[in-house]
Amino acid sequence: MAADIKFILTVDGGGIRGLVPALVLHDLEARIAAERQARNLPPKPLHQCFDLMGGTSTGGIIVAGLAAPSAADPRRAACTPADLVDLYADHGRTIFPELWLKTLRSLWGPLYSAQPLDRLLEERLGEARLSAALTNVVLCAYDTKERRALFMAGGQGFGANEPDYLAREAARGSSAAPTFFPPAKVAALNAPTAPHTLIDGGVFANDPSMATYVEALKLGWSNQRIEMLSLGTGSQNRPYPYHQIADWGILRWLIYRGDHPLISILMQGVSSTTAYQMNQLLNRDQDDRCYTRIDGALHGVSDELDDASPANIAALRGLAARWIEQHDDDLNGWAKRLAARP
Repeated sequence: MAADIKFILTVDGGGIRGLVPALVLHDLEARIAAERQARNLPPKPLHQCFDLMGGTSTGGIIVAGLAAPSAADPRRAACTPADLVDLYADHGRTIFPELWLKTLRSLWGPLYSAQPLDRLLEERLGEARLSAALTNVVLCAYDTKERRALFMAGGQGFGANEPDYLAREAARGSSAAPTFFPPAKVAALNAPTAPHTLIDGGVFANDPSMATYVEALKLGWSNQRIEMLSLGTGSQNRPYPYHQIADWGILRWLIYRGDHPLISILMQGVSSTTAYQMNQLLNRDQDDRCYTRIDGALHGVSDELDDASPANIAALRGLAARWIEQHDDDLNGWAKRLAARP
């Protein structure tokens, strides 16, 4: 029975490539609506479909938008998947403006001001708190002052003792990618502690699935069936063979031909490890799979986190369409199960 299952959604980090999982979620929401229409039932928003959402970086922005209550109507989410698609497609250039001499700029400070992103997050998330989230949610970030991972959680399943944050500040902290944006100062609203100094959670959990699974266990779901839909933002396929990197020093590992090799390798390595672990945990019985991972190589698109050019936005739309087609059976299965929820 769908009522006995805990459904979890996780979304990876990946900068502008967050457009891809946003499009996948837009497609999934439409499939759920079609399934429910066939049963003479009203549409069901995603926050009513998933019991827990976890996100890192751009994925943190997505799940915050899907889970935070709207200022206009607190029963509705601040963002629909369509709103999030528009955020990336229409405002990507605002967040990531075209720059000259990017490599030189990045040597002396963050490439981009955080102010445009801050404004967009404030417009969409307002003063919503994580504690008021319409479903359980967790966003991953790293506190450079305390030198520890930070999991900012909220929703009815989490107790009053859980540190509470503004959703927009949690999303900003989770997406403060080093070299791209300055760190974020984020303070808990219900604790008299100094603000955290946060950078992108992708430095340790670009795929937040394992972190989110642990939060599910904290919520007391260890004896319940858990099904997880994990959405990636594409794996980089730019090779770095031995002869190329054998004599690299710090500078080339940090910046090379428009890429940040060390950062991208760390993030991709963490994501692939997490996907392996979750597959082993939840898909041990191949006839009863509880974990679906939608991800793939970045064919035909830029692998840069900040390429918001019209050409790349169009290419990312095409990539999302291919993933949706490749995972048609998976998405139909998820739509049927989620549509059946009471």
